[in-house]
Amino acid sequence: MKFFTIISLLVCTGFAACQNNNGPNKSQDTVMVLPDGDTTTLPAMIVPEDILVSVDTGMVTVAGKQVYNNADLGSQLIDTLNTMYQTMHSLPKHLELRFSDIILMGVRGNVKDVVGEAQKSILSIVANDLYHVSAEKLSREQEDSIRTRYPILFQRF
Repeated sequence: MKFFTIISLLVCTGFAACQNNNGPNKSQDTVMVLPDGDTTTLPAMIVPEDILVSVDTGMVTVAGKQVYNNADLGSQLIDTLNTMYQTMHSLPKHLELRFSDIILMGVRGNVKDVVGEAQKSILSIVANDLYHVSAEKLSREQEDSIRTRYPILFQRF
């Protein structure tokens, strides 16, 4: 009976240890070094397959966060994508723009312009991080590599 109890305890302990395993499929918190030398821990995040920018008469949302004007839209999109890139070295595959039927064409054009500028900003960050050059100085091979890894940066509306 004592042998059975010890074996049961070992099996339960091993099972509990496997349940708490942070293997490659689990997200882990990221420690970042700040410019002043301090460190901060960012909570683990999962990068979604796509990110939604929704424009309605009453509000604009980026990934579920409300923004109030085009400047806020651009900065929120840049912050969201940059945080995903800096913490997970990954970005969503697609960006979806969803407009209410009553949104005027001029507003749609302004939103598309702001989204394009945000994409260019993140492309510059990625190009500098991966190849230590500006986005304008990427070779064709480097641009193709980034396009394959981060198609969201080259999506046009």
